[in-house]
Amino acid sequence: MVTKYSDFIRLQSFLPVYDILEDNGPSTWQSFIPTTQFNDMLQRSLTAITSSEVSKRKSVWVRGTFGTGKSHASAVIKHLLCDEFDAINSYIDTIKEPSLKAQIRNLRQKKRYFAVTLKGVEKAYDIPRFTLSLQRAVSSELKKKAPDFVVDSDFTAAIKWIDEHRRIFEEDVLLKSADLTDIIGSADDAIEKLQGYKPSVYLAVEKAIRETVGNVFEQTSISDWLAQVEKEIENRGIADGLIIFWDEFTSVMDTLKSDRINVLQNIAEKSQNNNVFLFLISHRIESQSSDTKGKDITKMSDRFDEIDYKMDSLSTYLIMRHSFTVPNEESNQQLISLRGKVLPKVDTVLDFLTNGNTEQKGYIKNLLPLHPYTAFLCSEISNYIGSSNRSVIKFMHDDESGFDAFLNNENAYGVDMLMTADTLWDFFYPTFESDPASTTFTGMFNSFEDKVKAQSEDHLRIFKAILLLNALSPKFKKSIELMSPNDKVICYMFAGDRAHGKVIDILNWIDENNVVARDIFGEFKIRGTSYNQNEMNKRRQDEQSVYKTATAVLDYDLASKESLQDLFQIGVSVKRETALQFFSCEDSEPLLRSRLNKFIGDKPNYLHVAFFLSLTEENRDMKDSILNAFSKEFENLIVVLADETFSQQTFNKFIDAVATAKVAKSHFNEAESKEYERAAHAFVTKWISQLRNNTYTVYFNGQSYCEGTVEQLPDLLNDKLSAKIFTLGFETLRYPKGYVPPMTFFKDGNCPKVIQDILQAQTRDKLTSFSGQFSPLKYLFEENGNTLVKTDGELSENALNGHSWLVEIYRHVEKCMEKARKDYVDKFSLSEVLASFIKEPYGMFTSALNCAAIAYALRHYKSELFQTQTSQPVSDEALAGMLQDLFKMWKDGKSEHSNKILLRFGSKEEKELAIFLFDTFDLAKILHIKSSEVKSLDNAKWYIQEFCKTFAGQPLWVLLYFPGLSSELRKALEALINLFDQDSPSVDKIKEIYRYVKNNHVELNLLLTQQENYEKGFMAFVDSIEGIKIDKAWWNEMLEKINQLPKETAYRKQSDVEKVIYKFYINKVTPTPPQPGPNPPTPPTPPTPSTVEDDVKEAKDKIKTTNMPNTMWQMAILNLIDEYPETAEFFKRL
Repeated sequence: MVTKYSDFIRLQSFLPVYDILEDNGPSTWQSFIPTTQFNDMLQRSLTAITSSEVSKRKSVWVRGTFGTGKSHASAVIKHLLCDEFDAINSYIDTIKEPSLKAQIRNLRQKKRYFAVTLKGVEKAYDIPRFTLSLQRAVSSELKKKAPDFVVDSDFTAAIKWIDEHRRIFEEDVLLKSADLTDIIGSADDAIEKLQGYKPSVYLAVEKAIRETVGNVFEQTSISDWLAQVEKEIENRGIADGLIIFWDEFTSVMDTLKSDRINVLQNIAEKSQNNNVFLFLISHRIESQSSDTKGKDITKMSDRFDEIDYKMDSLSTYLIMRHSFTVPNEESNQQLISLRGKVLPKVDTVLDFLTNGNTEQKGYIKNLLPLHPYTAFLCSEISNYIGSSNRSVIKFMHDDESGFDAFLNNENAYGVDMLMTADTLWDFFYPTFESDPASTTFTGMFNSFEDKVKAQSEDHLRIFKAILLLNALSPKFKKSIELMSPNDKVICYMFAGDRAHGKVIDILNWIDENNVVARDIFGEFKIRGTSYNQNEMNKRRQDEQSVYKTATAVLDYDLASKESLQDLFQIGVSVKRETALQFFSCEDSEPLLRSRLNKFIGDKPNYLHVAFFLSLTEENRDMKDSILNAFSKEFENLIVVLADETFSQQTFNKFIDAVATAKVAKSHFNEAESKEYERAAHAFVTKWISQLRNNTYTVYFNGQSYCEGTVEQLPDLLNDKLSAKIFTLGFETLRYPKGYVPPMTFFKDGNCPKVIQDILQAQTRDKLTSFSGQFSPLKYLFEENGNTLVKTDGELSENALNGHSWLVEIYRHVEKCMEKARKDYVDKFSLSEVLASFIKEPYGMFTSALNCAAIAYALRHYKSELFQTQTSQPVSDEALAGMLQDLFKMWKDGKSEHSNKILLRFGSKEEKELAIFLFDTFDLAKILHIKSSEVKSLDNAKWYIQEFCKTFAGQPLWVLLYFPGLSSELRKALEALINLFDQDSPSVDKIKEIYRYVKNNHVELNLLLTQQENYEKGFMAFVDSIEGIKIDKAWWNEMLEKINQLPKETAYRKQSDVEKVIYKFYINKVTPTPPQPGPNPPTPPTPPTPSTVEDDVKEAKDKIKTTNMPNTMWQMAILNLIDEYPETAEFFKRL
């Protein structure tokens, strides 16, 4: 059962846009159907190229909107004029016009032309590149045709000079040009690349030779060169003329300046007396700019036969019909039924649209269920509206609002619904929305859509048809009657459709409800603003004072501003942090100088890009020399001057839109206000879009650069300027030939992990084992394919004798740290010591390469650097954290003192004391460790702690009770014990301890390494405690009590041990309280029981007033009562 049109109408495969460079044989180009429009284009091309009258001999310029088939048509002409005759003979037969058919056949039997094809801008941004691009294209094509045909060109001149001056080139030119050595390794390498016709290589070679040897190459006139090549083509019998087909020339026009326009004009002039022709193909320019570029293009076009290529109605209908098929069309009952029902109702409409032309009527009838008026409007729209995303062909294949969507809409079939013109409004709405001239219409649609739709779907369809006619009518010079939004036209637009009988009623509702009112002529004309002109003029003046500079206009549309800022996003388009600021050519020189001074005074590790914008070409040109002077005045400032200006004409429209939006808002017309705001934004958006795709001039230290469009400006920064500023920055790292790190490698991501991995790596393999995003880090440790580090991760001798970037960073870190060692007696801030790294020539900031290089260089100092509060070398984790904080600071362009990254160098005495302690305690023999394991004083203290625990069994202070100690040895021992009483002894204290240990080294060794000395000392200590006498039978039990102390043996305090012994003794000598019997007699009248708190207080008072051997006894018993309150009753009764 048929439920939708697509059940019996099949959409054909979508044909992509024809690419003149990807011509896939005769089947592709011969699929083009010769139309009347094409025949006219072919006839004019033949006249321009073959005429014997000089005045008629011209180059050709074809213009047309997207989707008109101009590229395909031009390709057909290229084949007809340039292919072998046998390959085109059959196609000539498809040309219906007899005289034209005979003319092309007669011409081709006698002559043949040589075609060179280009497409797009071809990097022709200045005269040298423009010339080289043409030379490359022509030379490459000729080489394919005749391999022995070597065309003398700028490329061959450079090849010849290098071949004849090899020694000079390799010893003088190559060695003195850093830019050239980046892309060329030898004379042979240069010749090979030049033979590939690469303009960038030629320009680099020419510049390097000019700067070292002088001017050796003459500037070639491309027009004369082309004429000479064409003559040689004729002389060799290759062809009878040269035609350069250049498609998508619009992108070239977008970047044209007067000098290049003059070159094109000179080439076109050669066509009069030489068989060399340009055949340009571009989109139509509907309204020329009033600025200089528009005048230049007009002047250039006088040398061309301009062909306005429109898709004629029949061609449009034919192409539309070819986009779908109907199986068994002649007998298809659904189609027969559709035509039988609809065609009688639209016959009058067809006569109205075609003026009775039977052929046209036949084509339109075959397009059902596409309404005849929709088909007609498609044929008109194709020549005036369209883009790469919105064309008639794409309308037919669009599955959202185009013909494809209609065919698959189950609500459209079986209800007498045709594809009416309102669908064109839906499909082309994005085009209208982006067109400031259509603001009124899109604004009205947004204001009334819901209200109209609430009446019915057909109300909305007819409302869209009114808007469509209003949006289209200003663009058409002809067919005004067919575009008028009156009752007759709108009724015709819905003839044969379910809505036809309701059209007048719906139009009356639209009129009566003031959605769109009929004017005095009965038309639903939508006109612009009707606000008071005095009010409007006042508002225009106000807005002109606000938006008097290009930066003010840019600030109106933040999305456009952000799109320019995004060009300088690190890790996306640029490799180095970039400070960007916009300036206006409208501002005065003193004001600009003041702002530039402030701009460059911050963030010395960033590239500073001063981006100049202009409202008009006049303002731009007036600032040209001033900006060049600024580039000399402000060293290393990158001054960018965009070629694309806002233009006075666009500025006036922008001011009108802003002013109207403000006035509308003041009259509470919010919807209209928003539409005009959107239009104002659209003006800025379009400007910035064109600016990004147009050229620029960069002034840098007195030199100028122009190497593409603004969109390609990051390449200039990455490849040239950055390395000129930061001559020892990461830009100087050399990667293997042919390897280019991904842009994401330069992002600020996960650098803390990079830092820690580098600090902890113990071997070369660990240093170079990065993967994923950070895999390019391995090239930090290589140069010219040779490793820079030994297997243990340290720099090799060869590396240290070289000048790799890693070694340069390593040496400068070494220089900074050694200076810090001399300048700082105690602690220092790492950010102050390494502050020179954020300045030229290093320009360090947060990036994987910078983090890795600094971390690697500091590895050398790890064992010497201490956190200020410890005697332990800084750990990898702590140092990594400090470097992370350092790089956070550098990311902000600062390197100031910070308490978060304070370090100190370990003193000489600190190191030597650790060594003395290792020897004095004989740790090698007793603990079986190596001296290399004792890396710091804290390490030594830890091993001595183990010594006390496993060997001595006692803290060191027990040796103070060893009988017969000399006063010097006692002082030395006390100094050593004092080391364990302080977590971080001062440098002075360490020096004092070091002096005592050094002076009594032998005596201390004998005392400390005899196990029995600790037993003797401990026994003497116990005996020295007043008022107690420990029975030998208690000794082991007492030692167990002491060992229950929570602290490690080495850190046990004498007072704590003494308390334990007192408590132990008291427990031993105190009688156990008597236990009550099993059935104690109960007193007849028991006294009130005392509380535990009362017993404790009474017992403590009694102890305090009782004579004891010494106060230590009293303290021990009082502590015992606190710990065991149940003993209070016993002591109370003593």
